[in-house]
Amino acid sequence: MISKACLKLSVCFVFLSGIILAGLGQALAAEYKLTLASIVPFESTMGLAAKEFKKNVEERTRGAVSIELAFAGVLGGDREIVEQCKLGMLDMVFSSEIGYSTVIKAVGFAAMPYLFETYEDADKLFFNGFIGEEFKKRLLKGGNIRLLSWGENDFRALTNNKRPIRELKDLRGLKIRTPEFPMLISFFRNLGALPTPIPYPELFVALQQGTVDGQDNGVNATYYTRLYEVQKYYTFTNHLYSSVGIGVSEKKWAQLPPDLQKIITEEAEKAGWYQIKLNRRQAQEFIKKMKDRGMQFSELSPEAKVGFREAAVKVWNEFKPVYGDKLVDQIIAGRNK
Repeated sequence: MISKACLKLSVCFVFLSGIILAGLGQALAAEYKLTLASIVPFESTMGLAAKEFKKNVEERTRGAVSIELAFAGVLGGDREIVEQCKLGMLDMVFSSEIGYSTVIKAVGFAAMPYLFETYEDADKLFFNGFIGEEFKKRLLKGGNIRLLSWGENDFRALTNNKRPIRELKDLRGLKIRTPEFPMLISFFRNLGALPTPIPYPELFVALQQGTVDGQDNGVNATYYTRLYEVQKYYTFTNHLYSSVGIGVSEKKWAQLPPDLQKIITEEAEKAGWYQIKLNRRQAQEFIKKMKDRGMQFSELSPEAKVGFREAAVKVWNEFKPVYGDKLVDQIIAGRNK
């Protein structure tokens, strides 16, 4: 016969189990569901950082927030995902400053050629300086997108199938894929190349089929999208430092309570710095791997470097009316300090 004490214990156990299961059910049914989109593959440093961001947010909010990662361009190129985020149709994007500028033109100033010479310059003036702050203000005002954290694309370089690029004449006549970014298009046109805007998700096939001869991403992007399979020559031009950032639709952000906003912001910042450190650490490893696969690496001659910088100054002046004379002059002054 079951004693009264045992019966009471059984009833308590069932009652407590019901509470636990009910709580678990509530945790499993996320109250806020977010989609974070990007054009890069999951194996990229941005993809790895996004996975960390997702895991940590879901753990810290105990399932109140769930994040779906839509990477590798499944929702479109930069223009499409940024446009969707601006309109409140997509919750979050992980894009470059150039990607954001395809829709919000006013933020394109952050991708001026030869704006930064070193990572230290980028850390000081962009991530922790007035350039980054101005970018955030303009992105929110013109795009209804709140930037939560910075990350890094890298210094952009040139790859192509035709020949090593050491002198300016080596670049002339080459069809170079660019993002849909007028300043970069003008820059390459000034150098005698034939810039051809193509969405990033279509880049590999465009190179494979010979639609274009080359492209201008850095070490990490060239490696993790396997462009070394369809490109032979890599030239360190460092003509543009490219950042990335996690942005959220202001419409969606307003629906989140302050405590969840705080957690998401903190984890986005952690993910951003994790991605930057990983990006810089992996660069030398990826260069070696691409060399092992037959890719040839070279540097610009001193004369060519001068020509590249002269082309940069031309576009600085050309786009002053777009971004504002005062801002561009302030950026150049800060750069030259």
